Amino acid sequence: LTFYFMRHKLARQHNADRFRALQAKTIIQRNLVYVTNIAFNLFEKMTLAQIAQTLHRYEFFGQYGDVVKIIPNIKTLHNIQSSSGPSFSAYITYRSAESSTQCIRATNGSWLAGKVLNASLGTTKYCSHFLRNKQCTNADFAYLHQLVSERDYITKDELTQGKNQVDEALSQRVAF
Repeated sequence: LTFYFMRHKLARQHNADRFRALQAKTIIQRNLVYVTNIAFNLFEKMTLAQIAQTLHRYEFFGQYGDVVKIIPNIKTLHNIQSSSGPSFSAYITYRSAESSTQCIRATNGSWLAGKVLNASLGTTKYCSHFLRNKQCTNADFAYLHQLVSERDYITKDELTQGKNQVDEALSQRVAF
């Protein structure tokens, strides 16, 4: 009987350790582009929905592929004291990884309204409900509900070194 309880306790501990390990993982999302330094002055009189619709257009990010969703982050403006005005960031989800790669290659380092855009692959985490084998009630949730390949994990150090930029090394490491 004590063997059963010890085995059950070890299994619970293993699940808790696995949960903590997976919860700490940062995951490259191959179809997600993170763009920073977007000129706010082009959009300052628009609502959040209007900004997303505008960024979705062909002249902006629609030309690189089928855009599923755009989430502009205007709550946190950057470079407020800049002579070219403040900027914001946006997450752009494409239907395919190829589209996100094309977007990054075309926009990273390009100019828009006096600002140089920075574009890289976006990252995400695992949904805590998924990790606990519970049903997630938020269908529009950005966190993952399935396990991914170890190749898609990225460390904080790799992120600060810009390892989520699209280049040949990442294209080989991440399963596109």
